[in-house]
Amino acid sequence: ASSGRKPPQMVSMDASTARCRMMQIHDLGLVLKKLTDLTAVTRLEVGNNRLKEMPSLQALPSVQHVDLSMNFISFLDGAAVPEQVTHLNISHNMIKNGSALPASSKLTEMDISFNRLATLAPLKLQSLSELQSLNCSFNALRDIGGLEGHPSLTHLFLQGNKIEDLRALTSAETAFLALQALDISANAIQEDQYLVLYHFLPRVAPKLADIFMGANPFVNKRAKDYALLLLSTNEKLKRVDGARATPHLKGMLMKRMTDASVKDLIDHTRMLYETDCKWEKQRTNMQLRLLQDLHKRVLENMSDYESEMENDLLIKAQYLKKEVEKPLNEDTIEKLQHDWKARLEEIRQMEQAHRAEEKDQEVLAMEPSTQGRVQKLVLLRKEAVTATEEWRRKKREAREAMQQEAAQENVSATQQETAPDEEKPPEEEQVGEGVDEGEGMNEIESEGD
Repeated sequence: ASSGRKPPQMVSMDASTARCRMMQIHDLGLVLKKLTDLTAVTRLEVGNNRLKEMPSLQALPSVQHVDLSMNFISFLDGAAVPEQVTHLNISHNMIKNGSALPASSKLTEMDISFNRLATLAPLKLQSLSELQSLNCSFNALRDIGGLEGHPSLTHLFLQGNKIEDLRALTSAETAFLALQALDISANAIQEDQYLVLYHFLPRVAPKLADIFMGANPFVNKRAKDYALLLLSTNEKLKRVDGARATPHLKGMLMKRMTDASVKDLIDHTRMLYETDCKWEKQRTNMQLRLLQDLHKRVLENMSDYESEMENDLLIKAQYLKKEVEKPLNEDTIEKLQHDWKARLEEIRQMEQAHRAEEKDQEVLAMEPSTQGRVQKLVLLRKEAVTATEEWRRKKREAREAMQQEAAQENVSATQQETAPDEEKPPEEEQVGEGVDEGEGMNEIESEGD
């Protein structure tokens, strides 16, 4: 203070028990409140403590690396993570559920392994556009719903879960265009799901180079055959369960292909085709059920509307009967007229809304070809309207031009009349010429019309 120098700013904060052997932190928020000038902190390590709740890190505007591993956190609060954080390690906790992280987050690496997550859907990880590495190993996941369509993900680790369904990974709407490493070992993936993986993986993950799928029920049966199937369908695949896919290995596998193996391959292809047909049938049945439910709801709404109108009319009739029995005066008549007008307007609005809804449903139910014809008719009508306006404009301009010419001729005729008598032509000729000019003007106007 005497030299006038400012104290150095804190850039990294390490409060893990490896560094702080004499204490363990129970409430990180309280610690952050007592510390000052944390604007320059870029790294925060609070691993191996006794945190039970995820602290809010909004007081650290520059933090990028956060380590909250080896604690007792049970809920992953996405709102507590600042947008500028790029690395988040929250492994080895007791997390069972969580909330979505900010969609504008710059998170590139996330480690949530060794927790108790049963689903990834609440985290909405597909909204993290810059996420490249995700480690969800050793949780309680049964599927990978919530990861659909992640084009920036390069490394995905799902080891040691209870995954049985891979359709979210290999669905037609999913695209892992940047995926290079995939670990699905030590799960509960059966043979039919592996066939789905074998069929769709080259298309949804064209850059995949490493895949680990050991310790699954289907691998325990015929691991070599499955490795050969993957290597034969994906040229960019370099390693399968750690074994490098060299040309020599591919040649050895091809030599082991016997008639029985070819028959198995044919059976697998047939099974895959049957599985695809089964899924397509299920999807079609689901859409049919949705349409049936929609039709049922429309009928219910119509019946409810009719019953409501009937009850309303009955109430109005009873009300009018009571009013008729009363002696009428001007105030009563005006009130009745006002009520009926309001009710009629309400009924008219409801009918218009119902008609608009029916038109919307008809448009939605149109076939693509019908919609195209409707759009074409609309464009033709617009072109016709434009052509009509252009014709009217030209007609107006022609009429104005004829009026100007007539005015000029009148002016010239007036000048000739005021000239000396010796220059005037005979009256008969002037009269004839005037008649001819009038007839000519009538003919021009008729042609313009």
